[in-house]
Amino acid sequence: MPSMDSSLSEILERIVTQSSRFLNADRAVIYVYDPGDDTFRCEASVGLSRDYLDTIAKKWKEMPLSRHLDEPVIFSMSAARTDPKLKPARAAFKAEGIQSLVGFPLSSGDGVQGRLVLYFNEVREVSEEEKSAIRPFTDLAGIAIENGRLYAGEKESSRRLDRLHDLTLQVSSSLDLSEVLDAVAKATVELLGGLYSEIFLLENETDSLRCRAFHGTIPGSTGAPPILKRGVGLGGWVVQHGEAAIVSDVHNDPRWIEPEWAKAQDVHS
Repeated sequence: MPSMDSSLSEILERIVTQSSRFLNADRAVIYVYDPGDDTFRCEASVGLSRDYLDTIAKKWKEMPLSRHLDEPVIFSMSAARTDPKLKPARAAFKAEGIQSLVGFPLSSGDGVQGRLVLYFNEVREVSEEEKSAIRPFTDLAGIAIENGRLYAGEKESSRRLDRLHDLTLQVSSSLDLSEVLDAVAKATVELLGGLYSEIFLLENETDSLRCRAFHGTIPGSTGAPPILKRGVGLGGWVVQHGEAAIVSDVHNDPRWIEPEWAKAQDVHS
């Protein structure tokens, strides 16, 4: 998900502050799950240290919350430090002084957008009446996050359309093949957000693929333009079969011919 707009961040900060005051919580946070990069991010908080937030960001998949991301359920734990389900974060709770917590779903018409979690320095049971009283805060946060995502998505779509329009003009106005390929390689990285892109062309004389353009920094590259034989590697496979190849994990694809390089440079797709 794109970074939060400043006005949305301000709204979420106010919701965190007001909801924590309403239940006399010592700390509070709004987490938002981003399925795009599989992260569980703090978007607003009060009273929590950076160390604690970083710990939860790293260990959230080990917590009960990870199994209920899409479910509009409230979870309440009055003895957080001794609850076996929260063992991965027990040291963080102790360091922060947390004894109890309660988590609320932030829902909207498009489902659960995130979680509001309130923390207490004492062992405390949160009543059903108190949980119901927080509902206006969570509803507002859920709607605000959904609207923020829609707005960010519209801005990103507009940016991509503008970039495609610029590319079309550039390609249609140039007679230089190298210039056209360079422009396409650059636009591919900008539009898809990759590390780099390469464009190979088939040379009929040698029946091989030669890199004619690239953009971005190729990790561990020697700078020599690569050549691929038909049927060898992903590029060679695409030429031989006449099909696109979309690979989410090159480490588990037998067509990938440089597994050690991919592992050393942490390249996955």
